[in-house]
Amino acid sequence: MKKTALYFMMLALAFSLFSCKKAGLADLEYSGMITGDWLQVNVVKKPDKKTVMWFQVFDQKGNDNIIKGYKNSSDKIGKHPASISRDHFIWILVNDRMEIRLIADSSNKDYQNTDKLRDFLLKFDLDGLEKIKGSKVKAKDLEKYLPKLK
Repeated sequence: MKKTALYFMMLALAFSLFSCKKAGLADLEYSGMITGDWLQVNVVKKPDKKTVMWFQVFDQKGNDNIIKGYKNSSDKIGKHPASISRDHFIWILVNDRMEIRLIADSSNKDYQNTDKLRDFLLKFDLDGLEKIKGSKVKAKDLEKYLPKLK
């Protein structure tokens, strides 16, 4: 009886780990989206709705100081210049204008991990952001570039 119970517990754990890895972003959802001159979004974990990270997306067109700061960066995410604070935040500049600031929530350890932050960041439509031309993009128009969580 004990062996059977142990077997089923191990089997349940294995299925749980497999489904979590396969689900990827399925255990996350957006909360508290704020638009203004930039887009800011909290990312919470289902079902407890605790914030695990948050991000801001800016169109830095015309902000030469920000753009110049990235040009001198030795950090990169893919081909994009970045500023990385290990296990705390990653900021990147895409297309010499689109800045994403991704920050792990300090009260929740789930995403206080540089690899997890990088993996989430790479779910943004960076290719789409790379194609932006012309005038500054309004914050509400940036939503289409966010990672799809479902």
